[in-house]
Amino acid sequence: MKKLLLAILLAIFSNGAMAQWKLIDMNDVFDAYVDIASKRKSGKKVKMWTLYDYKSPQTNSYERLYLSKVSQ
Repeated sequence: MKKLLLAILLAIFSNGAMAQWKLIDMNDVFDAYVDIASKRKSGKKVKMWTLYDYKSPQTNSYERLYLSKVSQ
């Protein structure tokens, strides 16, 4: 689990620019953020990084626990 967390943190901070995470949703399960600085428009589509900060440990398909998930 520590290796996964370290890999995620390195991926987030290795691009040379600091993320501008903005809180967009809060509920009993997670807090959701988007990285405004990563927003890219391509035609009618927009891509940006999202971060889900879970309030309790989650299990992935490999049965490993995690508390945060970053995706695009």
